[in-house]
Amino acid sequence: INETSNGNPPYIVDWRFTRIEVDDSVKKILPVSGFGVYDENYTFEIPMDNNNITPVMTSNTAPDPYVASSATQLAGDYAPFRAFDSNTGGSFYHTSGGTEQWLKLDFSSTYRLTSYTMECRAEIPVQMPPAWEIQASNDNNTWTTIDIRSGQSFVANVPRNFTVTVTATKYRYFRLYTPTQSWSSIGNLIWY
Repeated sequence: INETSNGNPPYIVDWRFTRIEVDDSVKKILPVSGFGVYDENYTFEIPMDNNNITPVMTSNTAPDPYVASSATQLAGDYAPFRAFDSNTGGSFYHTSGGTEQWLKLDFSSTYRLTSYTMECRAEIPVQMPPAWEIQASNDNNTWTTIDIRSGQSFVANVPRNFTVTVTATKYRYFRLYTPTQSWSSIGNLIWY
């Protein structure tokens, strides 16, 4: 951590490999870069929209304590965690039949979501949903819509960034909800 100041708070901190987050008196150090300001009471102001909070998933339950799940999934190697594995060569697929599909990630801790990035499966942009809602919950039952999109399209190998419209509350669960889409494929979904 490099600290620059004139000897008086607030101190400006520029860090290259860690983010220090103070939440309910618990300090967390995460492997990201960022910029923040703290005062003599060590209160941090951190721009979350530049910090990826999504783990690189290797199964629906790894790494622990994260859990990826969905309303349905296509058989084979199209499990929910595939949307969170940082690889667009594979992907998550909802199965066909029925509506109200969702893809969810349980973070086990609470976060304030400010933005997200979606990318189609390599070379197959037509399989991405054209409309969705980003929903959040703290009890996994009552869902609050924090972003709504419609009329969207994707281009192969081009991530799309979206800013969340409602960001006042921290939540444990986030999901991509497609109320009218009976099937879709998500190559990569990153929460910030």
